[in-house]
Amino acid sequence: MTIRNEKRFLVLFLVGIYLPFYAVSVVVKQSGPESILSMTTADFYANARGSGVGCRNLPWRNSKILIVGDSHTYAGINFNLLSNKWGDRELSICAIGGLFLETIPILMQKIQSIEFNPRVIIYGASIFQFSERQHKAEALEHQEKMIARKGNIKLLFKFFLKKIMGIPLGETSASKEAEQIKINKSSIANLNSGEVGEYMKKFPNDSFEEWKNFADKPMDLNPGSKVEIIRKICTFIRERKVRLYVVDIPVSPFLLTMIPPEKYRGYLIDLKNFETCAERVLLPDSNSLGIGNQHFINRDLAEGFPYRNIRESQPIQYPFKSYDLDHMNPVGADIFSDYLAQNLGRDVMESVLENN
Repeated sequence: MTIRNEKRFLVLFLVGIYLPFYAVSVVVKQSGPESILSMTTADFYANARGSGVGCRNLPWRNSKILIVGDSHTYAGINFNLLSNKWGDRELSICAIGGLFLETIPILMQKIQSIEFNPRVIIYGASIFQFSERQHKAEALEHQEKMIARKGNIKLLFKFFLKKIMGIPLGETSASKEAEQIKINKSSIANLNSGEVGEYMKKFPNDSFEEWKNFADKPMDLNPGSKVEIIRKICTFIRERKVRLYVVDIPVSPFLLTMIPPEKYRGYLIDLKNFETCAERVLLPDSNSLGIGNQHFINRDLAEGFPYRNIRESQPIQYPFKSYDLDHMNPVGADIFSDYLAQNLGRDVMESVLENN
């Protein structure tokens, strides 16, 4: 082979490698990662109940209704149920595990940069968002990268390899999620909130220890900082003429007994500060909704979960995780989603329709 032919071969070889990835990249930039996933809207909503999945699709799912929050939001809301209750209205979602209050203004900036114009924002709040944590700077940087990422090469390569290997690209599906809820619903309903609370007290797990540490060493954001961040959020809301609804996402009744009362009162005051720009600030009562400690066990609705161990006060062994004090399981999420659909439905529909 001559030198000229070698160069020609090298060029063609490199072009042959580059073109498939370029073509897929164009699809991603035009239609979003879910195009490669070949997801239905229902399956997208099911997979959005995982950290950051909805965020990276914001440039392409330009809906009038945007739901933002942290892991409590994506664990506590059944997006399919909510959309169905609202006449199959399309939802945009950006919920990130460990989200800080400071992340919300970053999200607002991203919304402006991609010319996204939601008419309604539902903000799922949790006490954890208003507290200081270790390695905050690194976490904020990571969260910013998760919001509205375009043409992410690592993600693209991962999707491409799975696609050619025939591996399912989504973590779940709407039908699988519905089936899991159907299978576990009666077992969870047959548990008493009080006995589950006693079980949580008797068998502390990682979630218990994490929140015990949080309660023993509360580290609140500087009050001035919180007020300033909320002011920035409210400025965005007013300038963009968006209707904001702030919702406190329920935690387990047992966890509420662990959080120092003065710390929880401070959190409620923080939420009240949103009243300067929010249409409503919702503080749902778990007991009145019928959400008890039983709605915080078996968060992932794992197959074969030993519910009888809770009734018999026996430890639950690995690989099962017994409970998560602050994240609802999907059965509890359905109850909470019904509450949201009923309490925000008329407001949301009016907001969407008047801007059509």
